[in-house]
Amino acid sequence: MPMIGPQEILIERVFKAPRPLVFQVWSQPEHLAKWWGPAGFTTAECRVTPQTGGEFRMVITAPDGQGYPCLGRYAEVIEPEKIVLIGSPQGSPGCGAGLPPEARITVTFAEQPEGTLLSIHTLFPSTEATQAAIDTGFVPGWTTCLERLDECLLLLAA
Repeated sequence: MPMIGPQEILIERVFKAPRPLVFQVWSQPEHLAKWWGPAGFTTAECRVTPQTGGEFRMVITAPDGQGYPCLGRYAEVIEPEKIVLIGSPQGSPGCGAGLPPEARITVTFAEQPEGTLLSIHTLFPSTEATQAAIDTGFVPGWTTCLERLDECLLLLAA
């Protein structure tokens, strides 16, 4: 169950995979392209430079053909512990399960006895931005996105 505050949303999930693998699937474009976006979406473009100061650009396509750019930059990358993304002011508020404009998304990877605890903490620039994200399906989008990530991890582990 996500935790929602006036300007933040925290989503967590445990994956039955080692932390280095979960981090890898979050940081390499060939893996990101397979799971980024809600169920039914595909990746039309995936250009990322997963290093502090690098850029993040994904374009996902909805089942109806509508494209949604997810734009931002990497504020911090500490392998295999943390990735911090900042959503671009030019980003789309409805980019599926992505980077809301000017939001700070901190993704942490914590070792657990049963695998890796992934935490996605999103800090929004305003209460209005938080509500807009909720209204456009931010939580259900990330939920299905993480289901797709789990499927990707299972295939890689096999």
